[in-house]
Amino acid sequence: MSLSAIHIGIFGYIDDKTPNCVRTLTEVWDSGLELSRNKRFLGHRPIISTQPLKYGPYVWETYAEVDARRRNIGSALYHLFGKGEVGGGDLETVGIWSQNRPGESQSGLPRVKRVLIVFGSRMADH
Repeated sequence: MSLSAIHIGIFGYIDDKTPNCVRTLTEVWDSGLELSRNKRFLGHRPIISTQPLKYGPYVWETYAEVDARRRNIGSALYHLFGKGEVGGGDLETVGIWSQNRPGESQSGLPRVKRVLIVFGSRMADH
Protein backbone atom coordinates (compact mmCIF):
# COMPACT_ATOMS: atom_id res chain seq x y z
CA MET A 1 0.00 0.00 0.00
CA SER A 2 1.46 3.37 -0.99
CA LEU A 3 1.68 6.39 1.26
CA SER A 4 -0.92 8.21 -0.83
CA ALA A 5 -3.30 5.27 -0.52
CA ILE A 6 -2.94 5.43 3.26
CA HIS A 7 -3.65 9.18 3.26
CA ILE A 8 -6.74 8.72 1.09
CA GLY A 9 -7.89 5.78 3.20
CA ILE A 10 -7.52 7.72 6.44
CA PHE A 11 -8.55 11.21 5.45
CA GLY A 12 -10.20 10.85 2.06
CA TYR A 13 -9.11 14.36 1.10
CA ILE A 14 -5.34 14.50 0.65
CA ASP A 15 -2.51 12.54 -0.90
CA ASP A 16 1.22 13.13 -1.32
CA LYS A 17 0.57 15.45 -4.29
CA THR A 18 -1.67 17.82 -2.30
CA PRO A 19 -0.07 21.30 -2.14
CA ASN A 20 1.54 22.09 1.23
CA CYS A 21 1.03 18.51 2.42
CA VAL A 22 3.66 17.60 5.03
CA ARG A 23 4.96 14.04 5.09
CA THR A 24 7.66 13.98 7.78
CA LEU A 25 8.19 15.50 11.22
CA THR A 26 10.99 17.60 9.73
CA GLU A 27 8.50 19.02 7.21
CA VAL A 28 6.05 19.74 10.06
CA TRP A 29 8.79 21.68 11.90
CA ASP A 30 9.94 23.54 8.76
CA SER A 31 6.36 24.52 7.97
CA GLY A 32 5.79 25.87 11.48
CA LEU A 33 9.11 27.72 11.37
CA GLU A 34 8.27 29.31 8.02
CA LEU A 35 4.87 30.50 9.23
CA SER A 36 5.88 31.58 12.74
CA ARG A 37 9.61 32.38 12.68
CA ASN A 38 9.42 35.37 15.03
CA LYS A 39 6.43 34.25 17.08
CA ARG A 40 6.47 32.76 20.57
CA PHE A 41 7.10 29.02 20.70
CA LEU A 42 8.45 27.83 24.06
CA GLY A 43 8.06 29.61 27.36
CA HIS A 44 8.80 29.15 31.01
CA ARG A 45 8.30 31.03 34.25
CA PRO A 46 11.58 31.43 36.14
CA ILE A 47 11.63 31.00 39.92
CA ILE A 48 12.22 34.39 41.54
CA SER A 49 11.91 33.24 45.17
CA THR A 50 12.09 29.88 46.93
CA GLN A 51 10.83 31.09 50.35
CA PRO A 52 7.98 31.45 49.59
CA LEU A 53 7.98 29.81 46.17
CA LYS A 54 7.24 32.51 43.62
CA TYR A 55 7.45 32.56 39.84
CA GLY A 56 8.15 35.52 37.58
CA PRO A 57 6.45 36.37 34.30
CA TYR A 58 6.83 34.09 31.29
CA VAL A 59 10.06 34.27 29.32
CA TRP A 60 9.51 33.26 25.71
CA GLU A 61 11.69 31.90 22.91
CA THR A 62 10.72 32.31 19.27
CA TYR A 63 10.64 29.55 16.67
CA ALA A 64 13.83 31.05 15.15
CA GLU A 65 15.68 30.97 18.49
CA VAL A 66 14.62 27.38 19.10
CA ASP A 67 15.60 26.46 15.54
CA ALA A 68 19.13 27.86 16.07
CA ARG A 69 19.55 25.82 19.24
CA ARG A 70 18.07 22.71 17.57
CA ARG A 71 20.59 23.00 14.73
CA ASN A 72 23.46 23.37 17.21
CA ILE A 73 22.37 20.26 19.10
CA GLY A 74 21.98 18.36 15.82
CA SER A 75 25.43 19.45 14.66
CA ALA A 76 27.01 18.30 17.93
CA LEU A 77 25.26 14.91 17.74
CA TYR A 78 26.30 14.50 14.10
CA HIS A 79 29.91 15.20 15.10
CA LEU A 80 29.74 12.66 17.97
CA PHE A 81 28.27 10.01 15.64
CA GLY A 82 31.07 10.71 13.16
CA LYS A 83 33.72 10.22 15.84
CA GLY A 84 32.04 6.99 16.97
CA GLU A 85 31.44 8.34 20.48
CA VAL A 86 27.67 7.67 20.31
CA GLY A 87 25.55 5.25 18.33
CA GLY A 88 26.80 2.03 16.87
CA GLY A 89 25.23 -1.34 16.23
CA ASP A 90 22.60 -1.97 13.58
CA LEU A 91 20.84 1.34 14.25
CA GLU A 92 22.82 4.46 15.00
CA THR A 93 20.99 5.40 18.18
CA VAL A 94 21.45 7.82 21.06
CA GLY A 95 19.31 8.47 24.13
CA ILE A 96 19.20 11.89 25.76
CA TRP A 97 17.93 12.50 29.27
CA SER A 98 16.66 15.99 29.93
CA GLN A 99 14.50 17.87 32.37
CA ASN A 100 11.06 18.97 31.26
CA ARG A 101 11.99 22.56 30.48
CA PRO A 102 11.94 24.45 27.18
CA GLY A 103 15.73 24.47 26.71
CA GLU A 104 16.10 20.79 27.37
CA SER A 105 13.03 19.74 25.38
CA GLN A 106 14.73 21.12 22.27
CA SER A 107 17.06 18.14 22.31
CA GLY A 108 14.20 16.22 20.71
CA LEU A 109 14.09 18.54 17.71
CA PRO A 110 17.51 18.20 16.04
CA ARG A 111 17.75 17.34 12.39
CA VAL A 112 19.89 14.22 12.65
CA LYS A 113 19.23 11.24 10.41
CA ARG A 114 19.68 8.82 13.28
CA VAL A 115 17.42 7.27 15.91
CA LEU A 116 17.08 9.84 18.69
CA ILE A 117 15.24 9.05 21.91
CA VAL A 118 14.64 11.78 24.47
CA PHE A 119 13.90 10.76 28.05
CA GLY A 120 12.21 13.46 30.12
CA SER A 121 12.67 13.86 33.86
CA ARG A 122 9.15 12.47 34.45
CA MET A 123 10.44 9.12 33.14
CA ALA A 124 12.50 8.79 36.34
CA ASP A 125 9.26 8.57 38.34
CA HIS A 126 8.11 5.43 36.48
